[in-house]
Amino acid sequence: DIRNILEERDDVFQQGDNRDFQLKSVIKNLEKEIKDVRTESAKKEKSLSDKNRKYGRLIHKLRSRINLARAEYEDSRLKQKSLDGFITPEEHQRVKNQLLDLQSKHKKFSQILHSLEGVQSFSRIGDAELKLLNQSIESLHQIKLDSLQFLREEDDS
Repeated sequence: DIRNILEERDDVFQQGDNRDFQLKSVIKNLEKEIKDVRTESAKKEKSLSDKNRKYGRLIHKLRSRINLARAEYEDSRLKQKSLDGFITPEEHQRVKNQLLDLQSKHKKFSQILHSLEGVQSFSRIGDAELKLLNQSIESLHQIKLDSLQFLREEDDS
């Protein structure tokens, strides 16, 4: 009987050793899996950190570009606004020459009228013709005033 007990005891120890070996093997495999998971997790974390940094710099750069584009747009808009109503130097010179020409014609016409005042035949001119002459003089005078005002406005801008 002792032999049976000893054999049973040896079998229990053998089973315990086998079970111990199996559990140690399972623990070793689980520890390896944990290590692999941690390594993979660290790689993914580093990759995400790198991407986060990269995209953060990209966002910063794009915001800077947007601000620059807004500033350029505002500058362009202000330049366009300042050019509204701008008259080219050629146009200004043309209008100025017209004014000088009109002033010269006005002066000649005025001289003619003054010379006619001394002549007795001036009284024979009909009322309608005199009215037309007065209207012409007023029109020329108004053109002269408008031209002067236009030139002043151009010189101011």
